[in-house]
Amino acid sequence: MGQVLRNGSLWLVSLAFGLFNLAYIGSITFLPTYLNTARDVSLPVASEWIGVGAVVSMISAPLAGIVSDRLRSRKIPYVVGLVLTAVAAPLLVVFTGGGLIAVVALQGFAAGFVAPNIFAAAVEVVADEHLGGLAMGVVMVGQNAGQLLGPALIGLIVESGAGWAWAFGSLALVYLLAALAGAAAKTKPL
Repeated sequence: MGQVLRNGSLWLVSLAFGLFNLAYIGSITFLPTYLNTARDVSLPVASEWIGVGAVVSMISAPLAGIVSDRLRSRKIPYVVGLVLTAVAAPLLVVFTGGGLIAVVALQGFAAGFVAPNIFAAAVEVVADEHLGGLAMGVVMVGQNAGQLLGPALIGLIVESGAGWAWAFGSLALVYLLAALAGAAAKTKPL
């Protein structure tokens, strides 16, 4: 157990996933509210638009596994996914209608490359599949912290008067920090 908990690369992978979840869950939590209050889109329609990302990620997640197996790397797909989500984040307040649906689809596609490869990288980083359960637990610490903090942070930014554009735009920085943390982890080639 101590060997796993002292593994710096595992904690970097957990940090990357925590920051990803902070930004991703924060954005999908508040995007329907933003669309309703700032763009006059009804909540049912806004929620349907956001759902496109979930559908796309159901397709891209298995594809991400295939790509990482072919590349013989978990890190490359999750870092690329994080960078693509960083590109999409500020565009969430630029477009509406079909353009917004395309951005949400891009975000969902990119997100599908993050989670499966983060989880696979966690097990590979500890180098002993018998320690995979604890490695997953460490990654879940990051995930749950991000899911807890993301909506609160977005809410604080919006209520501070900084506005929606600043709230969603700042997520690009969070995604890029996640990509840096994930890139810094010493993962093993397959």
